[in-house]
Amino acid sequence: MGQTQQKTLTHVMVSSAFMWMLLGVQVRMVQVWAMQAGVWASRCIGSIQYLKNKFGKGYLLEIKVKDPELTDLLHAEILRIFPSAARQERFPSLLVYKVPMEDALPLSQSFSKLEEAKRSFSLEEYSFSLNTLAQADDFKAGHAVKA
Repeated sequence: MGQTQQKTLTHVMVSSAFMWMLLGVQVRMVQVWAMQAGVWASRCIGSIQYLKNKFGKGYLLEIKVKDPELTDLLHAEILRIFPSAARQERFPSLLVYKVPMEDALPLSQSFSKLEEAKRSFSLEEYSFSLNTLAQADDFKAGHAVKA
């Protein structure tokens, strides 16, 4: 190998090593920035549990209906059981409500009334659960439709 070829090869190797070193520095800088941004967001916004407690104060009621023609009557019954319930979604066989916590207490009565509605309206099934953080965020952003 000639001296010129060896110098060119050495130059390419040094350039490659320098580029990899720069790339490594940039990756480390991005990692540090992301970690700092995460800490900043946590300080500014709050922990997930804090946000869930602040905005997720309620329940999500999902009802699968066997007979779609009964949804209007069922809706009236849900508002009788939970006066401040807000319907979020309505499909022929699925109704979804946001129920404020104060409407659902005590839970034993809520479940008793839901079981009674299940029998009266021949519901396929229902789910009554605490809101997740994502659901609380959707509701807070105004995606719910007051029914």
